[in-house]
Amino acid sequence: MFCGNCGSQLKDDAAFCNLCGSSMTEQRGQQAVSGAQDTQQPADVTAVIDSGATTVMPPVDDKVPTAAWPAATPVQPQAQVPPSQPDWVAQPQYQPQPQYTTPPPRTAGNGMMITAIVIAAVLVLGAGGFALWKTGVIGGDKESSATTAEDKKGDTAEDADDLQTTDDGDTAAQDDATTDSGGDVVVDDTSTNGDAGTPESYDISYSATLKASSQLPGSQGVTYDPENLLDDRGDTCWAENAGGYGVGEYVQFSYSSPVTVTGIDVMPGYDKFKDVDRWYSNGRVKKARVEFSDGTSEEVRFADEKTVQTKTFAQPHQTTYVRFVIVSAYEATGDRAAKDTSMAYMRVFGY
Repeated sequence: MFCGNCGSQLKDDAAFCNLCGSSMTEQRGQQAVSGAQDTQQPADVTAVIDSGATTVMPPVDDKVPTAAWPAATPVQPQAQVPPSQPDWVAQPQYQPQPQYTTPPPRTAGNGMMITAIVIAAVLVLGAGGFALWKTGVIGGDKESSATTAEDKKGDTAEDADDLQTTDDGDTAAQDDATTDSGGDVVVDDTSTNGDAGTPESYDISYSATLKASSQLPGSQGVTYDPENLLDDRGDTCWAENAGGYGVGEYVQFSYSSPVTVTGIDVMPGYDKFKDVDRWYSNGRVKKARVEFSDGTSEEVRFADEKTVQTKTFAQPHQTTYVRFVIVSAYEATGDRAAKDTSMAYMRVFGY
């Protein structure tokens, strides 16, 4: 059956509508009354006539003339329209669908950029490592720590062997028009000298003015000026020109104002090879005296080795100049030996 109020389809024995709550018992009673009225047949009728006589009307035939009874209106069944939901029924809420973003496709340009960044990083790290190795921060100390047994002898025995000749010999300029070998001197210009507790020392050579007591004349574009001590090369040098092995000759660093000197770096020979090894065919500084403007001095000795050798003073010296004086030299050897004592490199450290 259907609810007459909201049209919901219900069970035939339902007492109330599940949707709108109407009483189905009352609706069934109303439908029964309406049905009875539509189907009721007229009974025998006794007509009362004004004269007082009665007349019995014949019974009504089963078929009632159409003109006597109006035709009953048939009850049309209502269409089964789904009822609208009342306000108190919860309506489903709209749930938005998640939006997904499609990542951009990979391109060849991204890979090339990453590769370029990696290569650049490797180059930077390699250059930094080479610079640290070049300056001696890594890879070990570049100065020689070896000391020959001869350097450990007492002053008496060594002074007896010092070469103090004044005779002229062959010059270091022979066949010296080109630089066939030798090369850069590898040193640590950032190294510090001096005792603990003193201010940090650094290279103060370039703030000085250089001069030498003598220097060998140059030839064919090759010079032997004291400025060669600062060019970081082993195949250029300062060479004295006093005759013999240059005992008493010096090179001097002069300053416009007082400085405190803590040590020196020296390569005591001429590290070049052309036809012969000039290290051995020229004199090399064996012992030197470092003099200061306050009247003090330091004596230093060098090994006969092709290295930059560091000499740190026991006490700092405040001075306006540093004078490096040749005291003795290693003798030149070979058929083309030249008695000119040479130095390829020198630095002054202090603050």
